[in-house]
Amino acid sequence: SMFPRKRLFQRLNRYIAQMPVTVVLGARQVGKTDLVRQLDVPASNYFDLEDTLDALRLEGNIQGVLGALEGTVVIDEAQEMPEIFRALRPLADRRDNSTKFVLTGSVSPWMIKGVSESLAGRAAFLEMGGFTLEELAEAETSDDITWRDLWLKGSMPRALLADPEESLERREHYLSQLINRDLRIWGGLTQSSATVRKLLALIADSSGQAWSSEGVGQNLSMNRKTVQSYVDTFIGAFLARELQPYTKTARKRLRKSPKIMLRDPGLMHALLGVAHHHGLQQNIRYGASWETFCTDQVIRMTETKEERCFSWTIDSGPEVDLVLDRPDGRYGFEFKAGDAPKITRSMRSGVDEMNLDQLYVIFSGEGRFPMDPGGLPIEAVGIKHLAEVCLEIR
Repeated sequence: SMFPRKRLFQRLNRYIAQMPVTVVLGARQVGKTDLVRQLDVPASNYFDLEDTLDALRLEGNIQGVLGALEGTVVIDEAQEMPEIFRALRPLADRRDNSTKFVLTGSVSPWMIKGVSESLAGRAAFLEMGGFTLEELAEAETSDDITWRDLWLKGSMPRALLADPEESLERREHYLSQLINRDLRIWGGLTQSSATVRKLLALIADSSGQAWSSEGVGQNLSMNRKTVQSYVDTFIGAFLARELQPYTKTARKRLRKSPKIMLRDPGLMHALLGVAHHHGLQQNIRYGASWETFCTDQVIRMTETKEERCFSWTIDSGPEVDLVLDRPDGRYGFEFKAGDAPKITRSMRSGVDEMNLDQLYVIFSGEGRFPMDPGGLPIEAVGIKHLAEVCLEIR
């Protein structure tokens, strides 16, 4: 493909070398199948479980069929056959085991549960999303596709490569398939499709703000628990992410509620009905959209585990959009959609109170420069330099 996704492919190969089973997880249509097809396994070793014929090849004798194969075996959309995890266990434990199994799956809680119950200690997880700015820079077509496209249309390959109208149609179609089919199967959702869509639209609308399941529930006449279980399903399906509040500072008035945001800015724009850049610039959620886009890129390009990602807010006071609390340091990020960022009181207190190694202010203009020379470690970073900053952190 035009996007070889070198770094992901290297990580995939490293996991395959280390473990008997590798599980590639991510939302639908982020390119999992394209990635595992690069492994170039023979047709006999490739199973797509959404294809009835492939499913029939395994039906009734999973262990026998898979046990006879050598080399690398790929099982695409493994969530379609839950019993596969148990069948793999004895195969993963064979003593002279040179056969490696690579599974892909579109829904995490369920896959992770299946794998951790049956394959604990035998499997590595590779989590993937759509394209990153880093991959865009490496691609052969990068002249045509810019960071603005990645922001507007989102990072899913099919949506990104289409023109704006068709891209929006693809994202609409993607959402209805999720809402009407996948989420029902995976999450046991019982509310009407209209209600589920409304809930997703509310997440899009409150991106980057404190989330209250109670308030949202009142808005949709659902109870708090139901709202929370839906949100958990969205998070599990890689549609949304939850940033817990960073609470390791002494302040009493820290905000305790998490921030919920969609992972893909393209889906956020589809839910808000934004088709073009000029529409986005005039939208009241312009700043939140920039935050959604940059947050996802930073987390994925720094390869930081979700449980090490936070936001920090003091009630009616300063806040830092994203905090990465990594074993090698603590980094803050502020996302400013304008092209001339200024230093704020909020930034200063964030650096001081959380003892940040560095605070980066990501803006849509050019260049990269210290904002407080000789003072606090605060650096302005134009979007074109975001990939290199993430590489330094990684």
